[in-house]
Amino acid sequence: MPKAAWKVKMILVREMKVLRSFVIILLILLLCGCGEHQLERTKVVATTSLIGSIVRAIGAERVELAVIVPSGMCPGHFDVKPSDVIKLSGAELILYHGWERWIGKLISSSKARAVMMDVKGNWMAPDVHIKAAGKIADALCNVDPKGCKLFKGNLKRYKDEIKSALGEMEEKLSRLKGAKVICSKMQEGFLRWAGLKIVATYGRPEELTTREMVRLVKLAREKKVKLFVDNLQSGPKAGLRMAEEVKAKHVTLTNFPLGETRDSYIISLRENVEKLVEALGCGR
Repeated sequence: MPKAAWKVKMILVREMKVLRSFVIILLILLLCGCGEHQLERTKVVATTSLIGSIVRAIGAERVELAVIVPSGMCPGHFDVKPSDVIKLSGAELILYHGWERWIGKLISSSKARAVMMDVKGNWMAPDVHIKAAGKIADALCNVDPKGCKLFKGNLKRYKDEIKSALGEMEEKLSRLKGAKVICSKMQEGFLRWAGLKIVATYGRPEELTTREMVRLVKLAREKKVKLFVDNLQSGPKAGLRMAEEVKAKHVTLTNFPLGETRDSYIISLRENVEKLVEALGCGR
């Protein structure tokens, strides 16, 4: 092959390689662009991890979720920060319980549709949680009708997962039946669901006067209370001194799902039950 022809051939080969690389990059960009266009995500702001855990499980990939209150904090005594207001940027839906004193500030600062999830009872109790999940699925369908089929399918799967977890916990829950406890008012609904007998309840640590503690200690001795249960978000050690006084066990349960996975509620539910079983065991 003549030298000039060989040079031309090499130039053409290099140009073809560059062109091929360009085409590949262009295709990748086009595919990524199409994927983003097809995935119509709705930004949803949830005030608590109770709402957020359900939105995450039901909304899945069609929802961009922002949760305002960290799961370890008490939403009733939460102070809204500028960074929380920023979370509302681009939101189409705000879901809240109705007892958040600060929610009005957020709603007034956003153009998003705000929907109150007025579901009574303790949301950590599975029957209440499932009812709330149904309402949240409806709210998602209203704001994103195209995703409704997905939401309803995920709702069914979520309910089935909760029922399956309950089946696995059935034997452990049976050990708790009738055990006498004194607990934080915030944990009363969950403990009643779990089958424990509530002898008395108390409020937040700042509400526990010396006189009230003396009364509860006396009652615990009279009724042979085996366990004091505190609420993580409102005072994890509020009942500890009273438990020590009567030589009862003490545990702290969470009233909100911890973590940011789609099964965070089920994980926290299991952990709550495990703590109760471990504290009471077979010796009650």
